[in-house]
Amino acid sequence: VIYTKLLTLPINAISDYYVQNVLNIYIILVYRSLNNNHIQESQVTKFSDDTLFFEESAVRLLHRATLRLNFSYTNEDVKYFSQHLISNRFESLPEENIDDQLVSKLLNQVSEALNIDFSNDEKLEEQLINHIPPMIYRLRSNNKTENPFTEHIKTEFSLTFNVIWVVLSEYEKELDISFNEDEIAFLTIYFQSAIERAKINRKILIVCQMGIATSELLTNRIKNIIPSLDSIEVASVAELEHLDLDQFDLIISTIKVDISDKQVIFVSPFLTETDIKKIKESGYQPSNIHKINPIISIHHLKKFVESDFVYVNTEFSSKEELFKSIGNELIEKNYVTEDFVTSLFHREKLGGTDLPSGTAVPHGNPINVKKTTVVVVKNKKKFKWDKYYVDIVFLICISRENTLDTRGILSDIYNLVDDSKILKQLRIESSKSGLLKKLGSGLNG
Repeated sequence: VIYTKLLTLPINAISDYYVQNVLNIYIILVYRSLNNNHIQESQVTKFSDDTLFFEESAVRLLHRATLRLNFSYTNEDVKYFSQHLISNRFESLPEENIDDQLVSKLLNQVSEALNIDFSNDEKLEEQLINHIPPMIYRLRSNNKTENPFTEHIKTEFSLTFNVIWVVLSEYEKELDISFNEDEIAFLTIYFQSAIERAKINRKILIVCQMGIATSELLTNRIKNIIPSLDSIEVASVAELEHLDLDQFDLIISTIKVDISDKQVIFVSPFLTETDIKKIKESGYQPSNIHKINPIISIHHLKKFVESDFVYVNTEFSSKEELFKSIGNELIEKNYVTEDFVTSLFHREKLGGTDLPSGTAVPHGNPINVKKTTVVVVKNKKKFKWDKYYVDIVFLICISRENTLDTRGILSDIYNLVDDSKILKQLRIESSKSGLLKKLGSGLNG
């Protein structure tokens, strides 16, 4: 009954995810009121005077519950509940000029960084206009919304995810907020959907005998030879009949399967050079096919890797020690301001930048970068970063002037850290010159 009542409020269309959030808050608030444990004034965030619609909606919902359960509620309970109605997008907030500006700037800067024109995507613009005002409200009022897909999004769409975070970090001071992983992941969904609508990325289906469990090796190898914006889905033979195969641009299989009207490329689970040749000859042109070559070609990254900021066989035992030591050198050589180091620590508090491959890709606020560079650290031993133990670090310092290079730098780095063979080559290097050569940057220093 209450769920239906929520859906019949005079509001814009909302997703079930937000309705579920409000329903959970509602149930908890009613339970507390039944036990005479009311919201205290200190728990109510002061944000805006323009909350009449939300407070009236909160009163209607709480009053409906009192008719059945016979309890009382306070003004603080109403204000608290109305805040959650705002945070969960139960009506479009009044549009502020700063919100319009942020949407416009975000579209322009992500377009530049990814080299994709989003300016004509009206659906994306509408999604951002609807999402950003409540997002700012949530962040200002410290009302955290969990995104159940954050970890998956960080892994599968790492390039888009990190580009958006780098772009938005410039506006944290102006908006007096701190973006977190969950909010960036929500925005990544919108942009990734726009990329798919534009058919900029292609979808690949990998068919294995037992599905996901036996396909990890093949999936990882294929990821290393396809463009960063392409997506991969894995299925077992039994799952094929439940999939819409028309949505896939390429089907790769380790076993013989007969799919009518579809070309299937049969490969070994180890993806040999012969298999890669088959993929190329099928008409699908992976942009990073050169990565089977032991000499790494990363033309975007190598422009910003300098000898002065390549560290080999260091003995750091924590990310804090690494940030302070390298941060001081960056400050002394006038590459960043002191606030850049602070922004590194701040970014890590919002979510670790470490990866399962034993690498980390931290980055700070571009506002505090005077000259773009990428610091490369190869530590003697692995140390605990956040979730994982790390021995290779790419510390990214991108200035606002080099926004156009963001995609290239991040794409090159993720191509490196996703390739176990390349990481093995980097880990066995014992000299700075050898590491620079492997990174194709020997001429830089």
